[in-house]
Amino acid sequence: MTMNDKKVRKRRIIKDGIVDIDDIEIEPGFKYSNWIPIVRNKMSEREYILLKKRIEITNEIILDSLKIFYSQNKQNQILNKNIRDVFNNKFINGQEINNIILSSKELIIKQLDAWKGVQRSKKNC
Repeated sequence: MTMNDKKVRKRRIIKDGIVDIDDIEIEPGFKYSNWIPIVRNKMSEREYILLKKRIEITNEIILDSLKIFYSQNKQNQILNKNIRDVFNNKFINGQEINNIILSSKELIIKQLDAWKGVQRSKKNC
């Protein structure tokens, strides 16, 4: 088989993927070097989406727990005011959460910038 007889790979079908990878039309290049920047970008996008989902789920868990706690401790006035503030999203959806998301995204990007692609050992080649 010569280089010109290269077999065309069948495209994989991924349903409900977190990040769309069907828009990648670039050839991999030597040691997949052309794909490394694209993979960095896709991984960053994926991690950002997952981070937002984790925070949303965490918010739901906290609010559900506070509702139960509130129903069990209705007699405490000071505690009730603090819980109402949380219900009104003064603490959970504030600037602090945005700061967490942004700083996490910066750390992810920093990690991915240092990534040089998958390094295969010579044993597996």
